[in-house]
Amino acid sequence: MKRKGFKRLIAALLAIIVLSAPITSSGAETFTDLAGYEYASEAIADWAAKGIIVGFGDGTYRPASYFTLAQYASVISRVLGYTTSANAAAYPQLSAAAWYTPAILKCIQEGVITVNSGGIISPDEPITRGEIMVFTAKAYKIAPVSGNTTFIDDATIPEAQKPYIKALQDRGLVVGSFSGTGYSVSANAYINRGDTAVLLYGINTAWEKIKAETGKTAPDASLWPDPLPPSGSTSYFKPPSYATSSVAVSPASTVAVNP
Repeated sequence: MKRKGFKRLIAALLAIIVLSAPITSSGAETFTDLAGYEYASEAIADWAAKGIIVGFGDGTYRPASYFTLAQYASVISRVLGYTTSANAAAYPQLSAAAWYTPAILKCIQEGVITVNSGGIISPDEPITRGEIMVFTAKAYKIAPVSGNTTFIDDATIPEAQKPYIKALQDRGLVVGSFSGTGYSVSANAYINRGDTAVLLYGINTAWEKIKAETGKTAPDASLWPDPLPPSGSTSYFKPPSYATSSVAVSPASTVAVNP
């Protein structure tokens, strides 16, 4: 993709706007608990309307709650339309009756979720910011890039995650949070449902733009523009308003239910 096309991609991502009112979408839930999470409301509204994300049946989205592996598998398999599954017999710890099992098996088949050496899958455990970036880079076939990121907490990023996080940063798909001295990625911190909606929606917006320009229907590494970070910049994009947001999340807010 040429630089001209990349500039159009930039424009698409910067089109993510901030809404201040509680969201109401035709055919979707109206969430009443988004105060303080207005930066995520456009992403939540759009995907709720499309049935990609849902609330908890009581009018809440619970944006401060941690996002679990099960919830991630459910969302990404919906948005990318996964249809094939890994062999369930190879993962006996996944209950056939669990709501998340079909989505997790699809993500395993697609190479998005890699089962660790012990064969352990913990669907109800919260996932970290670094983990979700790795999963998402793999889901959208964004090739890893060697080297360090320019995040001020680069030294704390697990080495196995760094190539994927760098690939996202170099393409301006993650900008981190501004702390006064620079942008940090907080790779080891758990990610909440509000921040997850913004991260996934932004990357998917970029993919939808590429898909429209190329006519391709499935992500491929060759479709993404080469990393071309401008000199002295941490990102291709002017950091949007949500990049400077800081949301306190309590471990007590963890939920393990269908998102």
